[in-house]
Amino acid sequence: MHWIESYLPHMGAFFKILIPFLILMSLLFTSCGLPGSAPNSFLSTSNTYVAFIQWTNKNGQLSGQLEEVSLSSNSSLQTQQTHAAFTGTLTGSQISLNFGSFLGIPEIITGTFDGNTLTLTLPQQNGQLSSIVFDPASINDYNKAVSAFENTTAQQATNATATVQTQETQAQNQQATATALQSQQQAVANANNALSAAFSNLQSDTSSLSNDTNFKNVLQGYANDWQQMQKDYQQEQTDASNGCANDNQYTVADDSYTVADDLYSIQDDDYSFSDVKTPIDSDIQRIQQDIQAVQSDWKQLQSSAASNTTGVPAPAFSSNDVNSAIQAAQNQIASSQSTIKNAQTQATNYDNEAKKLKQQADAIVANMHCS
Repeated sequence: MHWIESYLPHMGAFFKILIPFLILMSLLFTSCGLPGSAPNSFLSTSNTYVAFIQWTNKNGQLSGQLEEVSLSSNSSLQTQQTHAAFTGTLTGSQISLNFGSFLGIPEIITGTFDGNTLTLTLPQQNGQLSSIVFDPASINDYNKAVSAFENTTAQQATNATATVQTQETQAQNQQATATALQSQQQAVANANNALSAAFSNLQSDTSSLSNDTNFKNVLQGYANDWQQMQKDYQQEQTDASNGCANDNQYTVADDSYTVADDLYSIQDDDYSFSDVKTPIDSDIQRIQQDIQAVQSDWKQLQSSAASNTTGVPAPAFSSNDVNSAIQAAQNQIASSQSTIKNAQTQATNYDNEAKKLKQQADAIVANMHCS
């Protein structure tokens, strides 16, 4: 400025006043951020926040505000905004910012400012200190950083939602698969149980048929009654040989009635025969139904086992088991039917012979011609 001052004697009082004023204005403009002045707005970014600090510096006395967009404390897929005013001091390179009692921000934050870069030291939850670096930036830089940060967070939220949906779909598919496999396994288990029950019924009814197929007592009854009828007929013949004297014809007639009673006894044996045959017929009918059930349940077991991709449980029975059980039941039916046929033949013979003998007994009385 010495060259300006050398011209001052030749200038008027106006210039003596104007030049100091211009020099003062130049200093003021320089302190307010013109080219060459220290920055007064700063930006710090990370993958969890975008922070922007602006201040006004009046001889080391600072006042300003903090704008921040960060991930929400409730969800890492949402953002939250923070606005906080502060005052502070700048002494040399040491800086102190006072946020008062603003919730979530330490009351006093200290750091350094080298005229370009702002570094703040913040306490962490673990007790350690962390340095946050802010670089000079404009409001436009901050807006761009916020836009990029929110877009990234929104994309992450979209990706996370898609991931959750994919996981849910996979879980549903896995559950559906597990349910299907359980259904396959349960179908085999149910078929095993059903066939086992069918086998049990078949074996039980086959055993009942074997026990019920017994005409021994009935045929013995026929034999006893037939023997008695023959005896009574012989008695009638003996009495008839004595002729008509002493009203003997009445004795012969009584003998004929006795033979007739014997026929009735044999006819009663027919009812006993029917009483024995009826449960046998019922047993045979049940066994035939049991055989159909075994065959149906065996087909179901084969189908269920073929559809069971796990192979567990395995079929509890084989075709040999089925064929053997059915064959045993059919053999018993054939045996019982044969027994019935033979017994029926004997019963019919007793009936026919008894009727003939009754006719012969009646003829004896008729042929005596007693008057």
